[in-house]
Amino acid sequence: MATALAVASALPATAAGDDDGYITLSGNDYLTSDTFGHGNGDMDFIFYAAADDWSNGKLQTVVSHWGSTTDNKALRVHFSTKGHLQLVVRDDKGSGHTYSAWEGDLDLKNGRGYWFRVRFNSRNSAGSAVKFYVSKDPITKSPTSVKWGRAVRKATSSTVTPHSSGTRWIVGGANDGQDDRFRGDLGYVGVWRNGWSTS
Repeated sequence: MATALAVASALPATAAGDDDGYITLSGNDYLTSDTFGHGNGDMDFIFYAAADDWSNGKLQTVVSHWGSTTDNKALRVHFSTKGHLQLVVRDDKGSGHTYSAWEGDLDLKNGRGYWFRVRFNSRNSAGSAVKFYVSKDPITKSPTSVKWGRAVRKATSSTVTPHSSGTRWIVGGANDGQDDRFRGDLGYVGVWRNGWSTS
């Protein structure tokens, strides 16, 4: 059974709350968790998001275990300056890999919400692998009932073991929340260790 590491379920003091199930981030806000590790097993990042502009020329971080110093950067999920969905993984030596699903794979419309899933397999027969999924199911769906279909992109690398960082999880920003903030609405953000299970 999967273990939830971080789930965004409360409004930050500075984020706008509305009654549509979202938190609205203006680019000046972010959420934080308590400080705890992420483990070294497989991980699933599952979230519902609606960016004002998916390719606004800036990095937009959804969730990160990515501190402000080089010795506590481990994992981050963000949309690139061109709207690619990316998972960045760094190990204890600062090496690692960036896995990408291209904007064309995702087919996103500005201001519209989607479910996303980024599945990180830290060790398989060929090294490390990531699968990216997107679903047009509404926000009213629970994560366990979203219909994912086939992965829109698969990416592989040599084996990468995430840095044993003990920093806070940040929703909506990186570098302890100070940079690369998300601009738009987030509905659900979950980080699951050792694989996502719908059972």
